[in-house]
Amino acid sequence: MPTGAMPRRSYRTPNKTGRIEFEELRAALAKLPAEQREALILVGAADFSYDEAAAVCGCPTGTVKSRVNRARIRLADMLAIDGVSDAVDRVGPAQATLWA
Repeated sequence: MPTGAMPRRSYRTPNKTGRIEFEELRAALAKLPAEQREALILVGAADFSYDEAAAVCGCPTGTVKSRVNRARIRLADMLAIDGVSDAVDRVGPAQATLWA
């Protein structure tokens, strides 16, 4: 494989409902302020600690905690999600980690 080339990946085609819900989540994430989106993705999806996310964002840990909390509240409002169990039902377990 040439240097810098990416290996081919095989993807499973998601069911239509899952695809719609993923698109809803993507659209809602895009509507968040950049700072909130970055903090939420680092902590909720990339599994960074708050301290690690703070180092990446260049801000205090408390600021990251606030941004993540505000992002979760806004996403829940946009997607009409009421808690983690509802998030699992609406967007699936992988994306529900954003609410955990």
